[in-house]
Amino acid sequence: MNPQSTSFIPQRPTQGTVKKRSVRKIYVLTYISYVLFFGSVFAAVGTFAYNTILHSQLQVQKDRLVKEESKFNQTDIDSVRDLDKKIKTASARMDLHLSVLPVFDALEQSVAKSLQLDSFKYTRADDAAPKIVVKGTTAAFDSLVFQRGVLATNPVLAGGVFTQVSLASVAPVDAKTGIVHTDKVETKIAFSLSKEVDTSLLRYAPTAVSAGSNGTTQSGTNVATTTSTATGTTSITGTNAGTH
Repeated sequence: MNPQSTSFIPQRPTQGTVKKRSVRKIYVLTYISYVLFFGSVFAAVGTFAYNTILHSQLQVQKDRLVKEESKFNQTDIDSVRDLDKKIKTASARMDLHLSVLPVFDALEQSVAKSLQLDSFKYTRADDAAPKIVVKGTTAAFDSLVFQRGVLATNPVLAGGVFTQVSLASVAPVDAKTGIVHTDKVETKIAFSLSKEVDTSLLRYAPTAVSAGSNGTTQSGTNVATTTSTATGTTSITGTNAGTH
């Protein structure tokens, strides 16, 4: 008898060797990091190349500009620069130029008929705000009180101050003939109205001027104008302004 067949020890059955299949793992984050890395590299290379092209084009334009500048005469360039400087200076002066017309319009609209304006003075030093002084007469103090309230509604004359208020003997003047009637002297109240006008209210704006039948410009105001260029002071004075 074969002794191996009578063994009481259980025998492990013989099994064949099984080959395990290898599993390939895919890491998504790894692929994403690869994509970002190579994308950054390509972007850096593209930016460098584009920057190089831009610098090359800029240098070409600079060389062209230098070539074009060499074609101009320096005297002509200086002349153009001088003209540009003059135009800018003239433009700046025009922005500072004022017109006295708004003052006349304000006086016409706001001065009561009970007041008679005898003189007008407009002065301006350099580019400062102009000052106006209007002198006149009236028959009663109530007229000045009323006039002060009316002036407060006019932006050009608002804030005007009445000074030098006093009694005065005035000989009436005929509005048509201009004859002074010395035999009819009246006692009236003389006053002076002073006001420093805001320059923003007197900005010059060109307007059409109507011409008379003989081709000359017609004006209803006769004033004397004096300009001092040495001190930069402009003065306009007028007399016999009449009654509004």
